[in-house]
Amino acid sequence: MKRRAGKAKHKPLSQQAVDALLDKLRGHAELTLTDDDCETLVGVVQTWAHLTEVAARDSASIREIRRLLGISKRRDLRAAGDDSEAAGADSHPQEAEQEPSNDSVDDHTPDKTDTTRNRHPHGRRSADDFEQLEQAHHAHVALNSGDECPCCVRGRIYKYRPKTFTTISGRSPLVATRHTVDSLQCNLCKEVFRAPLPAALEADGVGGRTLYTHSAVAMVCILRCFGGMPMSRQDRLQKAIGVPVPDASIWDMHERLANAVRPVWRHLVTQAANASQFFGDDTGATILSMRSAVRPNRRTGEPQVRTGCHTTCVIAQLADGEDAVLFFTGIHHTGEVMDMLLADRDPALPPPVFMGDCIESNTVTTATVYYAGCNAHAVRRFKELAERYPEQADYVLARYRQIYDNDAACIDAELSPEDRLAYHREHSRPLLRDITEYGEDCIEQRRAEPNSDLGAAFEYVIGNERRLSAFARHAGAPLDNNRVERTLRTSVRLRETTHFFRNTVGAAVADTILTVGASALGAHVNLFNYFAALLRHADEVRADPASWTPWAYAERQQVGRGTGPPPIVSVA
Repeated sequence: MKRRAGKAKHKPLSQQAVDALLDKLRGHAELTLTDDDCETLVGVVQTWAHLTEVAARDSASIREIRRLLGISKRRDLRAAGDDSEAAGADSHPQEAEQEPSNDSVDDHTPDKTDTTRNRHPHGRRSADDFEQLEQAHHAHVALNSGDECPCCVRGRIYKYRPKTFTTISGRSPLVATRHTVDSLQCNLCKEVFRAPLPAALEADGVGGRTLYTHSAVAMVCILRCFGGMPMSRQDRLQKAIGVPVPDASIWDMHERLANAVRPVWRHLVTQAANASQFFGDDTGATILSMRSAVRPNRRTGEPQVRTGCHTTCVIAQLADGEDAVLFFTGIHHTGEVMDMLLADRDPALPPPVFMGDCIESNTVTTATVYYAGCNAHAVRRFKELAERYPEQADYVLARYRQIYDNDAACIDAELSPEDRLAYHREHSRPLLRDITEYGEDCIEQRRAEPNSDLGAAFEYVIGNERRLSAFARHAGAPLDNNRVERTLRTSVRLRETTHFFRNTVGAAVADTILTVGASALGAHVNLFNYFAALLRHADEVRADPASWTPWAYAERQQVGRGTGPPPIVSVA
């Protein structure tokens, strides 16, 4: 008969106490074992015996081993680790007080918090992680509370705690449903009385004159604009699943959604004019019907033929702290889009900060702005040259690494924009100036040929030092333009799958949906529900678009979540 492993007595020991006990056992200390020492040794031997027995089982688990050690949760394990580290520091004070090396660029950084909080959660999910979670109740068919037990035939069965688990099922993006509505007719007046549809179906547009409901329109638009699935591919997919939907109908649904969200798009563009900070960047695009256009030169005013077609993304940080993400496709650059946005800016407001690439096409002419340059472009240039010019590249990258570490430390310490500015002025601005002086010295001493790739990388930093140092001159100014470049991936994915727009109408429809959808994603709004709500309340959206912005919708949803849990579907 196997002896059942009980719970061992867990007595936390510091590293100092462990070292002292080992010295006694090895005879290095003249002190004898005390009663506490003997009790500790007994506990260690019992714990080892229990662990050996448990580990020999095939069904042994980490949870059971933690139970034997008296550690029930992960946070207890981390707390024990923190205690041991603290004890270790006390036992070796000379190592804890050791001076840092002089090789580091800058040692004055705020205390950083645990970086594990920034990691993306992977693996298993709890039920609370699902915003759309249907509740299903499975009842016994043959047994009821109070019935005779079918096992022992002597006792009675009563309700016990239910078993709960979560599953994720698959289904077609679009589902066809055949509705049959009962009708009654008077034999005298011939009046027909039809059964009412459920409120959920009527809210989705079922029963109207359109074949495709609001949820169907939202789904196909999300699949194309944010999932990179062209209309022809959706046509083939739905045909393969057994619910054929032609690509022409999918285009009609795109126009329908664009018309519904157009008032919100117009409101976002209007509000973006008074933003305090802008991010802007371009990516290539193709419009078949518009290969070239005649536009006036912004410097001379003379007309010139332009051929470069781009999709421009501008992120405007509004006064309320929300971000309006705007997309524009056409023959233009970011600077021209900024001219259009800032033309209606309130002149009483201070100049905004504009983060963009350090190129001439990003110059703004209709308003005064504070330019901020992208330091990530400089970092990428030197990373590409690290193998060919290791000495120069390592020098620059080490200082840029310290600048980014300083900014990360400011974020972890939750410093205000003013405190962050003061910190960067003291610790990061000298590093950028050091990079500039080092580049000038390399070019002057001919350690970097001015016409080489290394010389061009240094010239980028030297010629744009004022823009690159904007984070140390303006409160809240960012270090780089990576934020808008990540947002542009949505447009790039759409371009790589659809390849082109047939005309400007198709480009405008895509820009409208992308603008409202990307702003909603930035506000952590369920995009599917948001688009369906805009379609359902199209008249209200046209009357008051400010009440249907993504953040206004999210606030209403947050208030409405307190009404109760979702309905439970009883399944026999």
